[in-house]
Amino acid sequence: MGGRGGALTAFAVRHRFVFSALVVLLVLVVGGLVARPVIDTAARVRVAAVIAEQVQVELGLEEPPDVTIAGEGFLGQAVRGEYDGATISAPSLRYEGVTLGATRVRLKEMRVPCSVLLGGDGTVTVGSGDASAVLPWKELDARASDAVGTRITLSRDGGSLVAAAKVASIPLTLSGTPTVKGKNIVLTPTDVEVAGRELSVKAARGVAETLGLGRASEALLDGVTFSLDEVPEQLTVERVAVASSGLRISGTLAPVEVPVSG
Repeated sequence: MGGRGGALTAFAVRHRFVFSALVVLLVLVVGGLVARPVIDTAARVRVAAVIAEQVQVELGLEEPPDVTIAGEGFLGQAVRGEYDGATISAPSLRYEGVTLGATRVRLKEMRVPCSVLLGGDGTVTVGSGDASAVLPWKELDARASDAVGTRITLSRDGGSLVAAAKVASIPLTLSGTPTVKGKNIVLTPTDVEVAGRELSVKAARGVAETLGLGRASEALLDGVTFSLDEVPEQLTVERVAVASSGLRISGTLAPVEVPVSG
């Protein structure tokens, strides 16, 4: 899931010259040589573009993501070494071998000491944030199928997640609201159809046993669980919602501190 918070930290470390130039620009502004609003806007746009280029390279994206730097008075933030935050978003990106859609990473309260910007030692800090991304149906189908041991097709029905399979050539469909448990997504069935007939979960278990549908049907009726092993340690997944293109996974990012040596 979605984006790497370390990309912004890497940017701050590798592109100190950008911030150093901003300090010089601020001196010119204070001296009345350049209009402050013009320089502030230009600096914000330029730094956002450099961040986007850096993230594109580190994540191997076909196109640079959209980057928005938060807060007013960007030059003042640069001189203080404290930034309100930034948002990085991309309609599609590939992470850990998985193509994610509608990815957004929002970082808050970034701190880059002047000592780091000028090439010395210090600690770059990225405060808490949040991230979200859509895991597409194709990827979800593969994970659910592996978990249950038979081919499963997932889809959306309003706010519900639907899982359809054929067990011993008998269609079995179940639906419910997905939930998050640790680094797993769990679909616990609330509605079940066996061969097109609506049944309670208990009744469906009885039919499956009578027909000898075996372990796959039991696994489906027990609830489909699939993992999110690629989620970075800094991200705590808290919510899952059914979207038109897959499941939207979202959560909070833990603060990160990176010691930097000049």
